[in-house]
Amino acid sequence: TQSTEWTLAGSPYVIQNDITVFPGAVLTVDPGVEVRFTSWPASQAGTGPNLVIRGALRAVGGPKAPISFISAARGGQWGAIQFLNCDSAHSILQACDIRGGLILCNGSSPTISSCSITRCKRAIEVSDNSQPRIVGNWIKGNGYGLLLTAESSSPVIQRNTITGNNYGIYLKAFGSPKSKQIGRAHV
Repeated sequence: TQSTEWTLAGSPYVIQNDITVFPGAVLTVDPGVEVRFTSWPASQAGTGPNLVIRGALRAVGGPKAPISFISAARGGQWGAIQFLNCDSAHSILQACDIRGGLILCNGSSPTISSCSITRCKRAIEVSDNSQPRIVGNWIKGNGYGLLLTAESSSPVIQRNTITGNNYGIYLKAFGSPKSKQIGRAHV
């Protein structure tokens, strides 16, 4: 409910249950921080826990100090970073290493740039009323690279490398994206 900073000195941060950043609050994750997600007992891989953003998430790593969002179990899957009707103007994932978990944009338009997103069932899912900026990412080795699921969404997708996924860009009840929004992608 209050703005919080996760520092390198406190890293790694282990998420065992859903964490929600409420409206009006900002979670700032410092460069080099590692966030690990545990698996819920008797759960399917990739179902939880989640980092739910209803306020804002500012995770800006650097080339020599990326921010990691990974499973606590080596090679495991976890839930998602869920942007749900969030403060889009202040939500950014930049220079992050995201392995085994989904980025979900629902009613939200965060900026996702210069990230490596790998080993996920779905790397980025864009649904209802979302216009995220997805720019310059490496999206590799996922079930779905980009899953676009709603006519009411209009993502900006530019300069991404989307490779080695079962489906690079999958349109489900989405219609036709505008070519200038997709930009040049390596699919």
